[in-house]
Amino acid sequence: MEYMRLFRNSLTVSASNIIAYGLAALIFTFGSMLVITAPPLLYGFVSMLLKGANQEKVKIGDVFDGFRSGNFVRSWIYAFFILAVIILLLVVWMMLYFFAGILIVMSFALTGAILPETITIALMVIISIILAFIVTFPAILVLYVLPLFIIKKYTITEAISESIGLVRGNFVASVILCTIIGLVALAGVVPYYAGMFLQWPMAVNLSVYIAGIILTTPLSQQILVTATVELIEEENLNSSFVKSDKKEETDT
Repeated sequence: MEYMRLFRNSLTVSASNIIAYGLAALIFTFGSMLVITAPPLLYGFVSMLLKGANQEKVKIGDVFDGFRSGNFVRSWIYAFFILAVIILLLVVWMMLYFFAGILIVMSFALTGAILPETITIALMVIISIILAFIVTFPAILVLYVLPLFIIKKYTITEAISESIGLVRGNFVASVILCTIIGLVALAGVVPYYAGMFLQWPMAVNLSVYIAGIILTTPLSQQILVTATVELIEEENLNSSFVKSDKKEETDT
C-alpha cells in the first residue's frame, strides 16, 4: 500500500467534494446526538465516501442513505456489534487494571516500601494507559468491517471474517493506516481543546470545532474507505492470478 498516494488520492477526493462532505460531516456529527440517528447517519456517511472513492457523483442527500430500505436495520446491526466490542474491551481492561493494581499493592507491601500518593496515582495512570493500548490493539482486526459491510453488502459475520483476513494479510500496512487516520482525526480536535485551555471566546472556539469537523472527519474516513477499496481490488487481482496459474497447470 502506497501511503502517500493513498493520502493524496483521499485528499483530492475530499477537496473535490468539500461542500457535500463538509455538510454531511456536520449533519452526522450533530445529528448523532439523538443516538437513534447515529448508526444510519454513519452508514450513509460512509456510503457517500464510497461513492467519492469510486469517482461517482456525490450529493449531500447521500448521508441519509442509512435511513433507506433495509439500511436502517443494517446500520443498527453494525452499531450493536461495535457496542459489544467496546463492552468486551472495557471489561477486559477493567479486569487487567484491577489485577495489576492488586499486584502492585502486594509487591510494595512485601518490600515494605511506601510510595507518596502522587507517585502512586501517576504509576496507576501510566499502567492504565499501557493496558488500554494492549487491550484495544487487537481491535485493529475489525478495522475494515464497516466499509466491507457497506461495499459488499455482507452480513456482519462475513464482514468481520474478511476484515480479519485483510488485516492479517496486511498487518503492518493496517497499523500504519490506523496511525495516519488517528493523526488526521487528532488534527481536527487539538485546536478546539487548545482553545478551551487558552480560554478563547466561545464563538471562536465553536468555529474552530466546526472547521475541524469539516476538514478532517471526511478525510480521515475517506482514507479508510479508499484503502479498503484498494485492498479488495488487490485481493481480487491476486485471486485472479491464482486461478489463472491453476488453469495453466491444469492445461499443461
